[in-house]
Amino acid sequence: LPVAGAIVYLNGHEHEDTTIVNGLFMMNEVEPGTYSLTVEHPNYQDSTLTNVVVTVGGTKDKVIMLSGCGFIAGDA
Repeated sequence: LPVAGAIVYLNGHEHEDTTIVNGLFMMNEVEPGTYSLTVEHPNYQDSTLTNVVVTVGGTKDKVIMLSGCGFIAGDA
């Protein structure tokens, strides 16, 4: 299921965005190259996607899977 409110970072760069209700995000003005993306959300484990190739004038559709944290705040 799509996750809203996840923060997506372009590792090593100042680019970041937050996913919307359908799980989508967008980063503008990214130079062509190969990057890794990290996704963070308080209810899930962080996830990193490597080898994301950005081309001139191109767009990329990537699916990044998030796993649950495995605990609920307040558990003892």
